[in-house]
Amino acid sequence: TLDNLLPLTPAQQGMAFESLAREPGSADPCHIQVALIVRGDLNRDAMLQAWKNIVARYDILRLVLAPSRLASGVAIIQEASALDFRVIQLTGDAQERVRQLKSMDLDEPFELEQGPLIRLSIADLGNGEHAVMLSKHHVILDGWSLMVILFELAQGYGEQLAGKNSVLKHGLSWPAHLEWLAAQDNVPAHQFWKQHLEAVSTPSRVKFPTPTSVGRGNGEIYRLL
Repeated sequence: TLDNLLPLTPAQQGMAFESLAREPGSADPCHIQVALIVRGDLNRDAMLQAWKNIVARYDILRLVLAPSRLASGVAIIQEASALDFRVIQLTGDAQERVRQLKSMDLDEPFELEQGPLIRLSIADLGNGEHAVMLSKHHVILDGWSLMVILFELAQGYGEQLAGKNSVLKHGLSWPAHLEWLAAQDNVPAHQFWKQHLEAVSTPSRVKFPTPTSVGRGNGEIYRLL
């Protein structure tokens, strides 16, 4: 519906362009992964329900780009049923299975106009350990917010195990956040940065060390004891 159509922020437009303009077959710099290594049994049904509750709570997790043939710079909020949850079967030792899990996820880049732009995958690593990997496109979530999602996912999973299927209240409304952004006075900020940078006349070049190996994607791995 038209109520689900929203403008992309300038930052979102930039990240979307960066993904869409990359060379065919190249890694998407906005494809972010966080893997948690959990010891002990993992209840798949409880994790799935906890994930459903999270996706239903935050409309930004259901954001996709409107088809470019219809509109530019516009996003759509999908229904709460739009979620990506996977149980992955892997082989090899734990380290090899984590490598496979990350590689398989990167081999399936996010389709910005189709979504979902966030997925949760779980895999048995053997020896009583499991990997829980959350991957997402940076256009819908930053690093700070990602930690909030992981915390609420762990909390919701625990409640499911305890038999509490509490319905989460609706989280931060993305449309309301866009309204707040539109209401801000940008003139003082523009004046500040104009004065701050008025003495700069040439590009600032930063020299980065040459990578020793070629990797793909961006991500982290945490081990929970």
